[in-house]
Amino acid sequence: MQWLHELEWNFWVASVIGMAVAMGVQMLLAFGLSPLLGSIETMAPSMVVAMAVPVLLDGGEMAGWMIRRSDAALLGATFALLYFLYLQWYGAAFQRRLALIWSMGAKPQ
Repeated sequence: MQWLHELEWNFWVASVIGMAVAMGVQMLLAFGLSPLLGSIETMAPSMVVAMAVPVLLDGGEMAGWMIRRSDAALLGATFALLYFLYLQWYGAAFQRRLALIWSMGAKPQ
């Protein structure tokens, strides 16, 4: 997305093409990782990062916030790390809730 922006095309053209490229890269990454971790488990969390960061960059562009390619990569890596940490926390909290429910003798439905 950032590379297309640096070509200084029309904003809407660059946004549409950039989002299509970002989605294509995301699909390739998801297909590449799916044999390792399962299909939807790899695509759903990473799709948030792969789509939210370009949208954030576009929103910043509309607000007049111009960043370099290295800054865009740093923003993407930071967002990915924060989302990964959130998923780790959420998974641990969900496991605790399940363990509590099972320890109380609840029957699965």
